[in-house]
Amino acid sequence: MSADIARVEVMYVNDFSYLDPLVDAEGVPLTAGGSANGDGAIFQVGYFPGVSHLLAPASYTQEEWTSFTPLTGLGSLNAERHPTTIGGVDSRATGPFGFLFYPSAVAIELDTKLDEEVPMDGLAWLGVRFLSGTTLKNSTAFNIVTSDDPLWMLPEPDASPATSAVLDLDEHVLVWASGAEGTYQTSLSLAPEPGMAVFGVLAGLALLRRRRPASGESGGCGFSFD
Repeated sequence: MSADIARVEVMYVNDFSYLDPLVDAEGVPLTAGGSANGDGAIFQVGYFPGVSHLLAPASYTQEEWTSFTPLTGLGSLNAERHPTTIGGVDSRATGPFGFLFYPSAVAIELDTKLDEEVPMDGLAWLGVRFLSGTTLKNSTAFNIVTSDDPLWMLPEPDASPATSAVLDLDEHVLVWASGAEGTYQTSLSLAPEPGMAVFGVLAGLALLRRRRPASGESGGCGFSFD
């Protein structure tokens, strides 16, 4: 593997989880879309810049959660290379394929030269932000999940031997931005306008303002912890 690539293996098992399907605030499963790739509900793999890897995710406050910066999916600077959605396969993924204990894993290869915002030194906890809709405009809610399992640590791009992160929502102890209530749900409010965010604007909003809108997307959105 190139020294310029940090490889992140993301579980696409039964739309991310065998045991607990991901649902919206009403309990309706997040859509996997139709036959076209990339038309399911949006999710973003990302990390928490400025947050020490020595800080356990279980102790995150709103300040840490709002630092989340997406590396994939609509709302990230890498949306065209990595348009991650429920039921879809990353256009540059190397799977689905088998890994020892992860037979249905799909790997997203984050390249520190071609992809924006990828930390060069690793040492950052990864997370996944799920949105309730298939576009930024029609998404009304979200949630973020992470874990202090070592497999959720972003690998160093030049690590030798090469290592991979595996984000497993079934086998790992998880921490959700929503807290104990609303797990596996997009249970947090997604404000339609940046100024409506109760707690403030997540890092992802700044990315939305900087990037060129993809596939006709326009407008911003703010994330709030209600």
